[in-house]
Amino acid sequence: MSRPPSRLGPPDLGERVHDLRHLCTRLRGLDKEQNKELLVQHLRGAAESGCPKSELQEVLPGLSWGQINRLLTELRQEGRVRMVGSRRWSRWLSA
Repeated sequence: MSRPPSRLGPPDLGERVHDLRHLCTRLRGLDKEQNKELLVQHLRGAAESGCPKSELQEVLPGLSWGQINRLLTELRQEGRVRMVGSRRWSRWLSA
């Protein structure tokens, strides 16, 4: 794909730094606080019905079950989410 005529030539330093930041984030992943915020935002969107843990894993597919459990435990201790039900019928809700 070509650049607009006003932008011929190599990308400037700002564009290259921006591209490198996105590449680094893609390779490294999001930090813990960003992951927690994504979970909370998804749960807010689910409203009163809540979400099973399997749906939350779709929000953060790069994380293991254990990592998602750890984030949910921290969010519950912070009072930002709550769980109703038990075992595989449990659902997570925004607090």
